[in-house]
Amino acid sequence: MAFILYCRNGHDLSKRDDVRMGRPTPGRIRAMMERAQWEVHEQRPPFCSECGTETIGSCEGCKTPIPNGRRPSYCGQCGRPFPWTERHLAAAADLVAEDELLSEEDKDLLTATFADMTSENPGTTLAVTRFKRLATKAGRGLGEALQKTLVDVVSETAKKLML
Repeated sequence: MAFILYCRNGHDLSKRDDVRMGRPTPGRIRAMMERAQWEVHEQRPPFCSECGTETIGSCEGCKTPIPNGRRPSYCGQCGRPFPWTERHLAAAADLVAEDELLSEEDKDLLTATFADMTSENPGTTLAVTRFKRLATKAGRGLGEALQKTLVDVVSETAKKLML
């Protein structure tokens, strides 16, 4: 039996029969223990053991179950961003708003790149090019903070171009 469960911040709390846990770490051991407990109680935890936020197993818009596999950024049924995508994008936008080196026009342009970076589309390469140029203009600190904030939700293409 398998069910897919994430918290609103994107931590994977899923129970999968075919889960490959990899090298044991405290977090992975805790996840294995939680999964074993779910088997006994058949109960999904309402809150994340990593950060304490609510858990979800389906799109909050259309109620389609989250698919098994790599954590998606958007619902494949309705196209709505999942909460973790929204939170990462909002945090990145807040970081840009705090910057004192960029003009308002550059801040708007930089923030606008985020959506194209989170999906595979024709604008992804341009978005990453702009992102790198503007993040460099803002200074090393903002660029590094934005990379850390966005790396979990950007597309594979964007990730390769960013790093």
